[in-house]
Amino acid sequence: MRRAQEETGYRGPEVVRTVEGVGEALRVDERARFYRQLLMVGTGGEFDGLVNLYWPLAVIEVAEDPQAAEDFADLALAYYSMACGELPRRHRHELAMREVGEAS
Repeated sequence: MRRAQEETGYRGPEVVRTVEGVGEALRVDERARFYRQLLMVGTGGEFDGLVNLYWPLAVIEVAEDPQAAEDFADLALAYYSMACGELPRRHRHELAMREVGEAS
């Protein structure tokens, strides 16, 4: 995350990439949806994917500058994916959340 912060200049509040950290940062309606979906996923890739999906939203929601937060979160997740041995996928967060809304 530091690398993404340095490259984007993002200096907003830090949201820890854990269930608790994400849950605390989300609005009440999004938090409820996040927890409901957590109950439906298993462990491993599904769990990690769900946290990766909601973590950017949590970062954006607590930020004073939502666009800077989105740029930071997208880059941080790309670096995280590379560290996990996956191909980085940079995409706009609104599109991912739309997919979640359609799947719910």
